[in-house]
Amino acid sequence: MTSRERIINALLGKKCDRIPYSPFLAYWWESQDDKLTKKGQLEFLESIGADPLFRGYYPLYGKNSENILLFDRHIEDCEIRTKVCGKEKQVTYHTSKGDLTFGYRFVNEGNTWFLVDHPIKEEKDFLLLKYIMDSTCLKANYEKFEREAEKLGERGLLLPIICPELKSSFQSLIEHWAGTESIVYSLVDFPEVVQETLTSMYRVSRDAAEIAAGSSSQFFLSWEDTSTTNISPQFYRDYILPEINMWCDILHQKDKKYIQHACGELNALLEDIAHSKIDVLESVTPAPTGNVEMQRVQNILPEHISIVGGIEPTQLLQLSTKEVVSQAAELVNIMKGRGYILSNSDSCPPGVSIEKLKALSEVSAINRKK
Repeated sequence: MTSRERIINALLGKKCDRIPYSPFLAYWWESQDDKLTKKGQLEFLESIGADPLFRGYYPLYGKNSENILLFDRHIEDCEIRTKVCGKEKQVTYHTSKGDLTFGYRFVNEGNTWFLVDHPIKEEKDFLLLKYIMDSTCLKANYEKFEREAEKLGERGLLLPIICPELKSSFQSLIEHWAGTESIVYSLVDFPEVVQETLTSMYRVSRDAAEIAAGSSSQFFLSWEDTSTTNISPQFYRDYILPEINMWCDILHQKDKKYIQHACGELNALLEDIAHSKIDVLESVTPAPTGNVEMQRVQNILPEHISIVGGIEPTQLLQLSTKEVVSQAAELVNIMKGRGYILSNSDSCPPGVSIEKLKALSEVSAINRKK
């Protein structure tokens, strides 16, 4: 089988010649020497015996990434302005009705701009976001994806992101627009306004899912970051899962599949996920990054939900190569009977050695034929 065939079969829960191994190199790649990264991430993954799976971004040559989006977005009466001053950055959505401004700070250790100031702080800010969403129009644009997918061929698989918020609307409010504390208080103080804003966001999200379903891609990802560290199970049931199930309904009508990035604490959500319409759960991780035991995941989730991940990132860094390989072999054994892709979850710490990443491909090579 080619890497592409192997990955697709695992995502669909079908037979593979061997278990796919598709490491997730977020943070690790950006920390590597330019000499290595300029050769390309696809070439590196192949050199360590991996099956290249590009989660929401095009193959990297260097360190600058580009999200795989299948639409162009136009916001009437809105100009997005970016201002950088040293390690501080502001991104402003400027409209005739007011501004919403994000504050970011660059952190050398992670080579990343971290969000430090959410733009939504009071009721009028929600209404302004609603105005922005009501003014948003999406137009299908498959050209770059088709070109890059053809270029990649059988060497791997590209996973487009399903919507412009990169995640469900409520999760975007939590992580991006408002923050957990603001959302909790706002749902008490002016719940109708929050719901009206979400309704406008859902409309954009639905339009994006319709565009996705019309593309040639079979699989779509959201950076959901699912975790009870920032949402309660009730929030998940009330605000997030209905939107995700909507995506799945739209995709399933065209025989497409939805992949949910779920890198956090899932224990209290497993039953809800088990009864959802989700097709694949990606970046499932034990403690300390997550809080699930993989055997419990295997026991609770129905076999039609495929799994990607299982190797906890800090353990990948701290354990010896022999210990990591042993843990991975046990993980593969636990996941028998369902579609499974061996991978580290969430991200890869910069200090992980290439030798360790390569050793995990040997676990894949010797393990089961379904």
